[in-house]
Amino acid sequence: MMRNRLSIGWACLLATAIAPLSIGCTATFEAHPPRSVYVARPPPEPLPEMKSGPPAAGMAWIGGYWHFNGTDYVWIPGHWESPRPGWAWKPPAVVYSQQRRAWVYEHGQWQPADPGVAEAKAAH
Repeated sequence: MMRNRLSIGWACLLATAIAPLSIGCTATFEAHPPRSVYVARPPPEPLPEMKSGPPAAGMAWIGGYWHFNGTDYVWIPGHWESPRPGWAWKPPAVVYSQQRRAWVYEHGQWQPADPGVAEAKAAH
């Protein structure tokens, strides 16, 4: 009887220890809310780049862009990505806010496609 209780106790302890590990084994895709950052100046002109052919059918080209890393702009080279069906890439943008009298950097992001958003063009 005592042995059964110990076995059940160990089984419960093991299950409790393993359960949190299995949570990290799932893949999720979530859209992050847009983040805006005030910057001192707009980015430099885009760097010239060569667009290679897609590595696989249906991949979308994400053109190179300047990303603000919190301190300065860093160049992110153009690359191919597999888009989620029904989603489009919105590239980063830097706009001047008259109200704030400051430049605002808006991060690029994947978002649900709609008629008002330029969709990333899938290669054929």
